[in-house]
Amino acid sequence: MKLKFLFGTLFLFLLTGSGPAQSSNAEQSGIRGEVVNYELGAIIIAAKITISAKSFRREIRTDSNGYYEIRLPADSYLVEIEALGFRKVQRKKLKIDGKGLFTYNVNMGVDKSQTVNQEHP
Repeated sequence: MKLKFLFGTLFLFLLTGSGPAQSSNAEQSGIRGEVVNYELGAIIIAAKITISAKSFRREIRTDSNGYYEIRLPADSYLVEIEALGFRKVQRKKLKIDGKGLFTYNVNMGVDKSQTVNQEHP
């Protein structure tokens, strides 16, 4: 009987969130979005996104849907997006105010300066 009460109390404790303090707004701020090429109608998988500030630098990659999301503290960031076959995109002074997620969708242009060599058998 005591064991059922203990598990019931633990379940209620976890369900109501009465445990450790919930995440603050600063932890819930950041950047999210999609990386695509509208001309080709393509999502860009595994694009490298580098986010940096004064003493901060992180690299992440887009997922299988071309989506990315990163939590960041309030600051002004340099965001660079790179993917093979596409022109690099750079956004300076992207301001995160600490009040939620900022959506930054990116349309990457095709890098026509890159050549592809294919050998025919």
